Amino acid sequence: MSESWKNRLWSMLLVCTFAVVLSVCNKAMDSSSGGSSSGTAFADGSTVTISSLPSITVASSPLPTYSASMFCGDKRSASYNNGVTYYIDCDASDDDSSIIASKTLNYSSTNNANYAYVISHDTAFKNGWKLHKTGGSNGYGYTFVK
Repeated sequence: MSESWKNRLWSMLLVCTFAVVLSVCNKAMDSSSGGSSSGTAFADGSTVTISSLPSITVASSPLPTYSASMFCGDKRSASYNNGVTYYIDCDASDDDSSIIASKTLNYSSTNNANYAYVISHDTAFKNGWKLHKTGGSNGYGYTFVK
């Protein structure tokens, strides 16, 4: 019997807390500016009709625009090429004339190979190219934009 009054007291406390929360939420909705809502909601699953929604303003910045893009398939390390990093297999949308058709580069301390469509890191940036994205699903590829 002693447990029964404790359970009733806890139930009453929960009901009072719920009533205070609903009262505060209702006052907040009534005093909010910039929108209104009306309708009736029931806890038994009845349909709710909303006559209006609050207006929401989202600040946005304009999307960047680019005049050209360039994709390079890979790069060769500066440590094997006299301190110069080279991007290889490059193709630019503006047909950048600084892309070298063919160049021999080192890919290790003892091996070199002839690569097509090469541009140095410094030349790319001097011509206005900005590194936009690196790596694809396989980790290779460099995208530049102007």
